Amino acid sequence: MFGNDRAQSFPEANCSTAPISRSCSSSSFAHRAARASSTLLATRRAIREAPLTLFARDGFDSVTVEQITEAADVSAMTFYRHFGSKEAVVISVATTDHMNYAIGALDRIRIPGEIPDVLDDFFADAASWEAELAERVVLVRANQTLVNALWQRSTSWTHAISEVLGPGLDSRIYARILVGAITERVLAWPDSPEFPSSFALRELIEKTLSNFVNYHQHRGI
Repeated sequence: MFGNDRAQSFPEANCSTAPISRSCSSSSFAHRAARASSTLLATRRAIREAPLTLFARDGFDSVTVEQITEAADVSAMTFYRHFGSKEAVVISVATTDHMNYAIGALDRIRIPGEIPDVLDDFFADAASWEAELAERVVLVRANQTLVNALWQRSTSWTHAISEVLGPGLDSRIYARILVGAITERVLAWPDSPEFPSSFALRELIEKTLSNFVNYHQHRGI
């Protein structure tokens, strides 16, 4: 409806009267695609966030998929389209633009002194996600099924990091070590007196990355 109102108010923006219809059509398609992507992300976020209160109140094992779909106001089909299991709702990683930028910068780190800058980027918007992440970590630690699911998911993270390090067995082995170390650090976060502050999590990750960079430098990977 907004698009129609805009076309009536500003005829020059109407695709039917635009001098370059192909460009206008492409722009319209891009707009629809962006809107659809935004809707999908909003739905996925709703499904991820809705059951946290249920899990905290009733325990992960007691909450059903039906309860999750009711809380998120989505169908079971929509739930399974976004998440393959109840476990995935808890352990799936929702990265932000800041996080993605920092992860991409990992391969450019060559000395430990460069780590703080990367972590500054990673934690730039921590205020928007640290509380929810803390809830998820507590849930995982309290449930062995979730712990097992987390370690299964770590295989895909290992593969992603090994691609950054380069080909070869050494890269795959160290990628697995790095992922394992960071996973253990995150799971240890609630033991910190500063929990759930992301500052404590940052310190834990910085220790792991320092070891990672030293190895990266030593091996020449």
